[in-house]
Amino acid sequence: MAVAWTWSNILWLSALVTATLQFLTFLVAYLLQFDKLTDISGASNFVLLGWLSYALGANHYRRQIINTLLLTIWGVRLGSYLLLRVVRRGHDARFDEMRASFARFGSFFVFQAFWVFLVTLPILFCNATRHDVHIGAQDYVGWILWSVGFLVEIWADQSKDAFNEQRRSSTSASCSRGIITTGCWSWSRHPNYWGEITLWLGLFLSCSSSFDDPNNLPGAFLAGLLSPVFTFVILMFLSGCPLAERKYNERHGSEAWYLAYRAQTSPLIPLPPYLYRSLPTWVKSYLLFDLEMYKNGLPPSTIVPTGKGKSEGEVLRGSPNKTTNLIGGAKGRPGV
Repeated sequence: MAVAWTWSNILWLSALVTATLQFLTFLVAYLLQFDKLTDISGASNFVLLGWLSYALGANHYRRQIINTLLLTIWGVRLGSYLLLRVVRRGHDARFDEMRASFARFGSFFVFQAFWVFLVTLPILFCNATRHDVHIGAQDYVGWILWSVGFLVEIWADQSKDAFNEQRRSSTSASCSRGIITTGCWSWSRHPNYWGEITLWLGLFLSCSSSFDDPNNLPGAFLAGLLSPVFTFVILMFLSGCPLAERKYNERHGSEAWYLAYRAQTSPLIPLPPYLYRSLPTWVKSYLLFDLEMYKNGLPPSTIVPTGKGKSEGEVLRGSPNKTTNLIGGAKGRPGV
């Protein structure tokens, strides 16, 4: 009978496997100047760690099986989606300015290694538990959050792809540029990121219910919490929302329909446009994460002080539906 590995040994082996996989992928990608492996190496690394820790763990309880399967479903879906996207495009534009630089291109894989290892920590701890803990309300809440986040992420990705395909195939000049503002994108400017954050929070909640007695994994809860927190920080402050917001601000910041869309659409947490538009600025900034950095790239003339307690939507004065009308009927914006 095989001897089960301790949780500390599983962590060390997982870190070693992650570093090795990302280093080998980097060598191939750099030497061949080939960037179709970058994202698939990250997603496959998650799945590999999930099943490696499951195989090396002491026991195979329902919680471990379910959470490892959920990790696999997410990894396969995301990896295949990103791979098909880069194959369709022919290259990954993110690496155009760094692909030829050993240090800069390599830094992406170093970061990806940290991302994979830190975000997978709840699964690694869960699969290392030696004693079963009864499945309870915390698990069910976690699985519901994972399901909602996963479905929203798929919805956001697929609807955005369909919109971009419509733009590419249209001969109308009005479709030459624009962003999707319908469906889940009408309730959140970044529903795909909200889905990603939510599903990892859900996995953490389910996994963490097995960290305490009788398993007594020291520091596992705080270490596992790094998973949703790191995901949130990366997407909200570094590589996710800030880059996307700046890009769209620079492209469409002088267009009335885009300013209207920003004024009535939550940056992350999905909310009905009529509700978000009516909220005071401090609620948007401090509770809904409409951060000052998200205005980078906007023309200075469009950044208007809204005044104490006023909503950003009041920049566009008129009827209560003024912003909605601008989005739905602005001359020259793509039909969606």
